[in-house]
Amino acid sequence: QLLRIPLRSVQARAAANIAWCAAVEESMDPALLCWIWRSLDSLMPSMQADGLSQVHQFLLHAQLSNFTREDVFTAFYGQRSAPAAVRQTFNALEESAEERCRREFIHESLLHRIAQRSSRLHEKVSSVLLEVAPT
Repeated sequence: QLLRIPLRSVQARAAANIAWCAAVEESMDPALLCWIWRSLDSLMPSMQADGLSQVHQFLLHAQLSNFTREDVFTAFYGQRSAPAAVRQTFNALEESAEERCRREFIHESLLHRIAQRSSRLHEKVSSVLLEVAPT
């Protein structure tokens, strides 16, 4: 039913929450992942720091599960009908968006540590991230 909701009626916070849930559940459903990518394309510029932190966790899920945005669109739309905009997976715009999400995730992690109210998942992902890509 999520796919029936027009993207123009979705708030940035809701899209970030759904992306985070897909990461936590390790979803590989092409329809859901396609919806997430499409929502992020339009809503990421208006996301706040906490939403970007959640999107970062979704992007990590994609990397760890070895799928790209293009893979998702191809699986959902089929090889011939994938939008031209997704044919090049990592362009400068996407890389800068990923970096922005990563930066906000690290910032949120530090704030949570200071407040000592971090979730176990957030702590685990933070520690792995810091081991793999120290700042």
